[in-house]
Amino acid sequence: MNLRSRSFGLLWIAIAAITLGFYGPSLIVAHQLLQTACSGTHCFDHQISPAAAAALRRHGLSLAFYGNYYTALAAGFAAVWTALALLLTLRKPNDPLALFTAMTFVTFGCSLLGVMNAPAAIGDTWAPWAQLFNNEGFLFLFILLYVFPSSRFIPSWTRWIAVLLVALEIPSTFAPHSLFNADNWPGPLPVVPFAVLTFSSIYAQIYRYRRVSGPVERQQTKWVVFGAIAALLLFFAINAVQTAIPSFDQTGSVAWLIVLTLVIAAFFLIPLSFAIAILRHGLWDIDVLINRTLVYGLLTVTLAVGYLGGVIAAQFILRILTGQSSELAIAVVTLAVAALFNPWRRSLQAFIDRRFYRRKYDSARTLSAFQRTLRDEVELEHLRADLLHIIHETMQPSVVSLWLNEEGSRD
Repeated sequence: MNLRSRSFGLLWIAIAAITLGFYGPSLIVAHQLLQTACSGTHCFDHQISPAAAAALRRHGLSLAFYGNYYTALAAGFAAVWTALALLLTLRKPNDPLALFTAMTFVTFGCSLLGVMNAPAAIGDTWAPWAQLFNNEGFLFLFILLYVFPSSRFIPSWTRWIAVLLVALEIPSTFAPHSLFNADNWPGPLPVVPFAVLTFSSIYAQIYRYRRVSGPVERQQTKWVVFGAIAALLLFFAINAVQTAIPSFDQTGSVAWLIVLTLVIAAFFLIPLSFAIAILRHGLWDIDVLINRTLVYGLLTVTLAVGYLGGVIAAQFILRILTGQSSELAIAVVTLAVAALFNPWRRSLQAFIDRRFYRRKYDSARTLSAFQRTLRDEVELEHLRADLLHIIHETMQPSVVSLWLNEEGSRD
């Protein structure tokens, strides 16, 4: 282990130990608080109101069940992120990026569900420490986006943003009423730091991908971007359902617990994609995964819209012609959509390949044309020339040779 990786290793062990040391007691306090209804103004974030507790009892559930379920979710969430952190540490003990990512996993996994705010609900002394532990996960995540996947700050100016973040974290946490804390800034200014972090990290990844990264690093970036986008899309879809159905937005309700479970499952995609990218396991499978996701995502959306539109249109026409609706129209539309599945899937596949995978699409067309040549060509010399041309077009080697056993020749 070199000096740099040893420094990251010691830092990761120290921060992970402190974070987990605070998280354990916080989880116990949170479990106790969640089994009681919030009756005052100084409550733990996810304590439920007496009205919500009564609603739980109407469903045959108790506050004890709610407290046990939420605590188990929080502990399981932190355990998965910590397990992935340990996996990275064991597999890449000399890689500073893997060690920093592992540190990020532990801090972010312990902070996301707000468990570390629980001690602050029973004493103001713990409030700054709870805020510090909650913030460090997001702080390390943004820094990770500045250095992933090469472990270097690219562009170089991102290092100064990282230094500024770390320098302001402690005074803003332990002096919450000072100007170091963005919440005290006037007007819309409090959103500026988060906006700067978000856009600068996105810009850093785009800049790195287009101008700096090699083939392997680009595949690593694709994995992380795919995981993040998939998690965010699932989160926004779940949030849309939660907004549309009021019962899903009531803290402590059965529906709310289901939504929370789905959100946690969606966020597991983020550390999983980072782990795959850093360990380089199945690294080159991401192109196939993105391709299939685009194809079947568009296929699902277009067929669903076509099916609903077809049913509505068929029923509307039947009402005009006969004055009543018919189940036969629904059956006909269903059969039509089923018949269109494979042809439409092939059309979407061709469109995606042509638009986003042009080289693959051109190679496939070239090989398809060569298959037709094989059926029709009888001149061996012409076939040899066509084969060498195909290899040049699809694989672009620096040197190509063809050995024909019958003639003992070499080209």
